[in-house]
Amino acid sequence: MPVVLGLDPDASADDLIGYAFDTAAVRSAPLHVVHPWTLPISTLRPWRHRFPGTTVREHRVEGDPGPRLLEASARAGLLVVGRRAGRGPGRAARSLIRHADCPVAVVPHD
Repeated sequence: MPVVLGLDPDASADDLIGYAFDTAAVRSAPLHVVHPWTLPISTLRPWRHRFPGTTVREHRVEGDPGPRLLEASARAGLLVVGRRAGRGPGRAARSLIRHADCPVAVVPHD
């Protein structure tokens, strides 16, 4: 089952991306990245090079990615989302924790 990463392009998310790639690699699972259209293509490039054995699929969405992440959780082994370091999970992360059909990892990042 894939690892699904919900990625916010406005956040510095190296810790989050690294966690998702590492988890997918350990599980020998594909990584599905759900993100808005505004994510620069170069964001995932270094991670793809570091984890060449991990199959990565990008799912670009317009608007709120929450519903898309919930849909993806029905077919996922793990849903990975972020939160700002020093804070608790935000409203979106709390909603995903309550409603996702798979375990949710909330990873702190800068």
